[in-house]
Amino acid sequence: MHSSRRSPADSGSTSMVRAEWVDFQPQSGAVRTTALEWVRKAGLVTLSPVDGLESVVGYVVGANPPKRWWSHPKGTEIYNLFANLSAHRSIAVTKLVEGKVTLVHRRLWPALVRLGQDPCRLSAQAKSLPTSARKLFALVQKKGAIRLDTVLPDWPGGSKQLKKDRTALEQKALVMSHDEHTSSGTHYPVLESWKSFRERRHVPVPAGLTAVDAARKLQAAAGDHKLTAS
Repeated sequence: MHSSRRSPADSGSTSMVRAEWVDFQPQSGAVRTTALEWVRKAGLVTLSPVDGLESVVGYVVGANPPKRWWSHPKGTEIYNLFANLSAHRSIAVTKLVEGKVTLVHRRLWPALVRLGQDPCRLSAQAKSLPTSARKLFALVQKKGAIRLDTVLPDWPGGSKQLKKDRTALEQKALVMSHDEHTSSGTHYPVLESWKSFRERRHVPVPAGLTAVDAARKLQAAAGDHKLTAS
């Protein structure tokens, strides 16, 4: 739980410690844009490479990005870029595409929230959860957001089970998640309901936007890849 450098893929976390900002530029392509503008244009990008989509790893490395990037010579650059993009007010991080860590730009948030918060989807997905994960989901829905270290002492099965339950919710896009950083230098995972995320980030969702339309908007950005929230 300490703030030492860890792989998001290894830790299961979707948000990392804020690192020193570096304005990375693409290693290939004719257009050189800032990293934030790159995400805005794409709408969504994954952390690790996914065929046919932009990824943070590919942005830094260029051609033939490795799927296992943590030991890559540019691993620190990849980590720093991901950390800083994750911390930006215009970026939300969730396991949206193929269950992989995905950065979503604010311009797609109305569709993201509409689909994520859809009551029919939430109900159907929650019914398929194991009992312990369903309990965690109900707790998040009730409180809006919970920091996992606050429930760990009394959680049946301890940290191992709580991690499984958290992963189950993230893999079904039933919650948003981020890390809360403390003055002591530690960071703790926080699970947040879609309702809480919408209110906290002031996401405008048009009244006429249906779940089907929202899914189409997100699918257009994700190409042929499966959306976790669909």
